[in-house]
Amino acid sequence: MNQNARTRFILQLEKIIANHCRTQNLNNGNRYRYPVHYIKNGVSYKTSGNGVANAGDDDIRTMKYTFASHTMDIGAALEEILDFMENNCAFGPGIHYYDDEIDYFDDVIDHGLH
Repeated sequence: MNQNARTRFILQLEKIIANHCRTQNLNNGNRYRYPVHYIKNGVSYKTSGNGVANAGDDDIRTMKYTFASHTMDIGAALEEILDFMENNCAFGPGIHYYDDEIDYFDDVIDHGLH
């Protein structure tokens, strides 16, 4: 499976979003990780609990949240957000907050930096 730095960045962002779910009508909100579904090599997968989805570069756009009969394409949305940031924010084209050479997010994962 191929995971470049951009893919690993998207997977970490997805986990952050998924960890901000809670059950309404409970005193403390019962926080949990919302499960993400994705397809890898033609097989459907679901990541829940504390896990980070194990999607590859070509699988990101298949990542989705399912809410009864509704679906949120979280992988495609995160890719569009990163494209927007690269083209319109201080990062600018060609300047990335993820980099296969530097790979800041490996440091975040390895050292717990946030």
